[in-house]
Amino acid sequence: MQRLEEQWNEFLDLLYPRWCAGCGQWDEDLCPRCRAEFSGWEDVTEHLPYLSRAGEEHAEFPVFALASYTGAAAGAIVAWKNMADRRMDRAFSEVVRAHPPPELAATLVVPAPSARHRARQGRFVAGVIARAVAQMYGVEVANVLRRRREPRGLGDLWPGVRGRASLRARGAKSRAIAAVTAKLEGADVILVDDVVTTGATLAGASRAVKSRSGTVRGAFVLAAAKDPRDLRARGHTEPFRAV
Repeated sequence: MQRLEEQWNEFLDLLYPRWCAGCGQWDEDLCPRCRAEFSGWEDVTEHLPYLSRAGEEHAEFPVFALASYTGAAAGAIVAWKNMADRRMDRAFSEVVRAHPPPELAATLVVPAPSARHRARQGRFVAGVIARAVAQMYGVEVANVLRRRREPRGLGDLWPGVRGRASLRARGAKSRAIAAVTAKLEGADVILVDDVVTTGATLAGASRAVKSRSGTVRGAFVLAAAKDPRDLRARGHTEPFRAV
């Protein structure tokens, strides 16, 4: 059976040549060197301004990342998000499962919602990550695909965040989580996304879970961007754009 799978993969390589999403190395989905960028779960909570507020001893829940959103790791994630390739899905699932997760109470994994067309196109990357995390904890994944059209008027949900498009996107994700068909009452929830920057999306998701009487115990992302407060402190003049 293994030899048959190898022959099938060789046939696919002839039809659809592949290269590493991180560095471009030929005949690799994600080469060993780029996989090594995702080195293990690191608690990045203190770098997320929406989750680690001044004056509070602890954040509401921890956020763990496998890599920094720079270099080959960032390039690989961006490439994956913009292609429909099950081999890439498998490669990143292996990356997630290669590292034992922290001990967290969990009964349900909730991925950051995405539009239905991304799922139809095979580009619902948060769903792929969520399934890998759920397998590690032995729990189910909630269905959180967004509706085709979303109402507006959600600026009051995220005070301080600039950009109407950004507000609407976060609002749509929050509503999708609040409307999940899975039972959230009393559930111990783990949130999952591809990249975290400020923590605003995860904070909004946590509020949505709370609205259904669930509790967020932690969050997992593939990569964490640099703390925007550090960028401002170093004199960056360009406005920071959340991923």
